[in-house]
Amino acid sequence: MKKGIAMKKRIFIIALIVILVLVIGIFINSNKENTITDNIDTLNTSSKEFGIEIIGNDSYKSGDEIELIIKIKDTSLIGGSANGICAVVGKLTYDEEKLEKINGEGLNSFGILWGNNVVIDSVEGVNIDTEIAIIRFKIKDTADSGETVISLSNVTGSNGDKDIKSNDFDKKIEITK
Repeated sequence: MKKGIAMKKRIFIIALIVILVLVIGIFINSNKENTITDNIDTLNTSSKEFGIEIIGNDSYKSGDEIELIIKIKDTSLIGGSANGICAVVGKLTYDEEKLEKINGEGLNSFGILWGNNVVIDSVEGVNIDTEIAIIRFKIKDTADSGETVISLSNVTGSNGDKDIKSNDFDKKIEITK
C-alpha cells in the first residue's frame, strides 16, 4: 500500500513540474513576442522621420498674390495604423509687415485648420510623396524690396499611433517693386 501512495505522489509531483514548465515557457514566449513587436514598431515609427517642404516661386512683386504648396515626402517606411502620415502640425511664421495671409486649403483628401499652429489632417494616411495643402498670401503694396522668409517649424506628424518628427522648412522669397 505504501508503494501505491509513493507512486501517486511521484506522478503528482511530475505532473506539477510539467505544468510549471509549460506555464513558464508560455510566459517567456509571450514576452519575446511583445518585445519583437515593440522593436518593430519603434523601428517603423519613432526612429523614422519624414520630410516636409514648401514649394512655390522664389520671386514676386509687391501686390502679387502667391500660392505655396506644403508637401510631405519620405513617408514610405512610416507604417502605423494609418499606413503613413495622416496628420501634420507645425508653426507657420512669416513677416506680417510684408505678407498678408489670405487662406489655405487641404489637398489630396487633407483638410487644414488655422490657429496658433497649422493642422493638416486626413482620415487616411499617405506613404508616398504628397502635396497636402496650399496656402495663399498677398504681398503688401507697402512691402520693401528684399528677401522675406515663410517658415514651417516644430513640425510633427502622426501615423495614427505615434508622433513622428520632421524637419523645419524655410521658404525664401525675393520681393521686387
